[in-house]
Amino acid sequence: MLRYIVNIVFLVLLSLILILNWIYNTHLFWAVIPLIIIYLAIHAYGAFSVSSQFFAPILCHGPEKSGAISITFDDGPLPDKTQKILDILRAHQAPSAFFCIGNRVQKNPELVRQIHAEGHIVGNHTYSHSGTFDLQSSNKMSNELQAADQAVEDILQLRPRFFRPPYGV
Repeated sequence: MLRYIVNIVFLVLLSLILILNWIYNTHLFWAVIPLIIIYLAIHAYGAFSVSSQFFAPILCHGPEKSGAISITFDDGPLPDKTQKILDILRAHQAPSAFFCIGNRVQKNPELVRQIHAEGHIVGNHTYSHSGTFDLQSSNKMSNELQAADQAVEDILQLRPRFFRPPYGV
């Protein structure tokens, strides 16, 4: 992944700057600060441009010439809204993907079964959809994902294959 290459290049350049400082006794500020700014800018680009695949491999689009589109829904299942969406999709024979929140999956098991039975994908959208998901530790994030997977598995006897982060993080 690009992130590892950027980190290695950053460490090599930082080491080179430190060695040059040791040899020539130069002022570090003017060499290190621009390097840090560039490093942070590259990471910010990777965070805001999901398709850059900076942090992880991500599927953002299919083959351009296929003429296909993907329809996806987040934050459900919500009884009234999800049922209306399912009715419309059924009428148009349009399969879709539903990225479900784990605690809502547990509250609406019949709706999750219906989503799956009608041929739609059931994906993971975390357990609680916390507004601070991107600020959580990796252990807490992992727990969120595992809890949502388990909620779906308890109902459908299969684990979601796809994950969509809350707020596009």
